[in-house]
Amino acid sequence: MKLFAHLLLSLPLLVTPALAQNPGGAPRVRLAFQDADLGKVIAAIAEISGANIIVAPGVTGRTSVQLTGVSWRVALEMIVGRAGYTVVDEGKILRVVTPEMLDRTVTRKFELLHLKPTERQLAAVKRLLTDRGRLSYDPEHKVVVVNDSWRVAIAVQRKLREIDVDVQAVVAAVTRDCKTLADALAETDPADVVQLRELSEAVASLQRRLAKLEAEARRKAESEATNQPGR
Repeated sequence: MKLFAHLLLSLPLLVTPALAQNPGGAPRVRLAFQDADLGKVIAAIAEISGANIIVAPGVTGRTSVQLTGVSWRVALEMIVGRAGYTVVDEGKILRVVTPEMLDRTVTRKFELLHLKPTERQLAAVKRLLTDRGRLSYDPEHKVVVVNDSWRVAIAVQRKLREIDVDVQAVVAAVTRDCKTLADALAETDPADVVQLRELSEAVASLQRRLAKLEAEARRKAESEATNQPGR
């Protein structure tokens, strides 16, 4: 109640965290903003989510929007993006920055949780850099250090998240699922085998399609990074 009262008194809007949670665990919110100051809207989302959000100087404006059943992060990205700004993820801190700031040179460190990158993988990441950019890898601490524009650092972060996968966990999950399926098939009526085979083929087709879409998305992202000004 204190949160609702605070928001209603400080902003010409209604901000209500939904009681239900989505399957991923992120709380959904209902947001209704009417000609509200952008900085105060971002502050309200920070208060609801508990996230550390820093708004850069120059991020100004007013916004009117109504959203229902979305996560606070999606709401933040949509509201900020529509105003012409960008949310930069720095781990424990989110920064809302202007387009001009994205072209400033920064040094960012990204810790890898699972991956021990090969030379080929590092070369793929380095292709995202501008001509003035530099990238190094500290194998002892599993840290990738990037010195380039903020825009490029964001692209590198996304790329590293794609490839920093716990392969052993994936293999264990697949093995577990295969065993479950094998146990189920052992008790399956022979008349159902044809339907199971058709289902298996449909799943395989969807997986191939998904892999193709992911590959296209990666190529597009790399192409956009290559075509950035200053390359």
